[in-house]
Amino acid sequence: MKWILPDTKNEGSLIERILQKRGIANTDKYFKPSVNDIVPPEELYGAKDAAKFIASAIKAKKKIFIHGDFDVDGITATTIMWDFLYRIAGADALPYIPSRFDEGYGLSEDSINNIIEQGGSVIITVDCGIKDYKIVAKYKDKIDFVITDHHSLLSVDDEKVQDEKELIQKVGEFAVSKFAKAVVHPCLNTNYPSKEVCGAYVSWKTCWAIAKEMGIKFEIDKYIELVALGTVCDVMPLQEENRTIVSLGLDAIRKTKNVGLQSILTTSGIKPDEVKSYHFGYVIGPRLNASGRISHAMNAVRLLATQNESAALGLANELHTLNTERQKLTQKFLQLAEAEVIKQGNRKIYFIYGDEWPEGIVGLIAGKLTQKYNRPVLVASRNKDYIKGSARSIEGFNISDSLKQLSSHLTKFGGHSQAAGFTLPSSNAEAFRDELSLIAENLIKNEDLEKKLYIDAMCEVPDCGLENASELFRMEPFGSHNSQPLISLHNLNLLNYNFLGSDRKHVKMLISDSENNMLNSIHFENASNYSSLLSNSQVIDVAGYLETNTWNNNTSVQFKVVDMKAST
Repeated sequence: MKWILPDTKNEGSLIERILQKRGIANTDKYFKPSVNDIVPPEELYGAKDAAKFIASAIKAKKKIFIHGDFDVDGITATTIMWDFLYRIAGADALPYIPSRFDEGYGLSEDSINNIIEQGGSVIITVDCGIKDYKIVAKYKDKIDFVITDHHSLLSVDDEKVQDEKELIQKVGEFAVSKFAKAVVHPCLNTNYPSKEVCGAYVSWKTCWAIAKEMGIKFEIDKYIELVALGTVCDVMPLQEENRTIVSLGLDAIRKTKNVGLQSILTTSGIKPDEVKSYHFGYVIGPRLNASGRISHAMNAVRLLATQNESAALGLANELHTLNTERQKLTQKFLQLAEAEVIKQGNRKIYFIYGDEWPEGIVGLIAGKLTQKYNRPVLVASRNKDYIKGSARSIEGFNISDSLKQLSSHLTKFGGHSQAAGFTLPSSNAEAFRDELSLIAENLIKNEDLEKKLYIDAMCEVPDCGLENASELFRMEPFGSHNSQPLISLHNLNLLNYNFLGSDRKHVKMLISDSENNMLNSIHFENASNYSSLLSNSQVIDVAGYLETNTWNNNTSVQFKVVDMKAST
């Protein structure tokens, strides 16, 4: 790994140096997030128009369907909108999550026809729909559409848009549906302060706007734990408003009245007062996602929306079982995908697919391979005439933009800079792979493929005490763009070390500086990579995190090593 050391001067306390490096000037706002920091819905593009139309539809007693998506963000966005419309605004409303396997992502003819057959008069999309202008135009005389989304927008210069100008309206440089009754999207207002937000956020702000339009009191914190969950699981940057929402959402879930969330915590063995952003992303989120990956995401919506404790516990147990099954499937197909990576050799981007691979786990596999090889990876399933998959990328390579350049090969695509979904005819696979590889060769430099560690502060062993560890924990919640502070220690004496675990995957070390200040440290998972270093080096540099370890009511500091190397 390449260590990127800070260029800030070694002045001030440890936390002051880290805040300075990260450009955090307003420490009061950072450390004391408040509902007053949340942007009102009036500033969100399209929220007022959506509120007016939805309020009129409620008054006219029209049957409204909330059309969501099958990931955590879509599930939370759907739950928020449905609960508000049905339980608070008194609407005739039903949630609708399409089947990943039969209908696919976003609006489709199948999902719209299913809704029409059930008597739907209005479709409100959440976490999807922004690119579905053609299907909105096709069904505009049969059902009304309100689009709320946060995914990448279509450019007015897009070739496909140029051929269908009569179906779109221009909003600045972007193209949106001409026939939707309203379009809500944070990036359509150039002055909106929070552009990188999740679908649950957009759904929540739209509900707030509806409440204002209808004269209903809106409790800002009522759904905030669900918005926080969507924010973390959709890997939104934990800065500014997002960080405020996740901070307040963590406070809310620790005393939540949502029986679905309570049941997930119970089945996961997590005490409510111990929940952190980690649990959103790696415990709660995967269980909700499991429903959409190998079953149907409506079960996750039912879990989050129910007020029946017995039903909630049953659904939570079901999702727990599904998640265990998902883990086994992921491991099985990860091995198949990795064998294909090895077969393809050293490339700057990998496009891998297999016949009838489970569509619900290809994104997970792509993410794991991207993390391991530090390259963009596209993993897909070939089913009959089509290949459908997910992409994950690395810093500096916008995978969504790359797919946009290859839109002539694709029947459907969308997503963010670091994650996207796509569908293409099987007959286009070879040309798609060749052109994708050419884009990667031109845009990705060799140095981009080297894993990097961005060090927040260079420290001395005396800096690694309980007081500083406690100070750094104040920077929680940790996540995208607000990671746990990574610090480095240099020219340390390796006093002793012991490999741990039946397979010796971990190593525990005692290290000290020249003044004999000692520090316990541990490295997990791939200790064998450092066997030669440990046996041949007496003076080392380490990079990692300050953590605390409590045993028999005694709390001490432990340094969790991410990487180490011989001192130079």
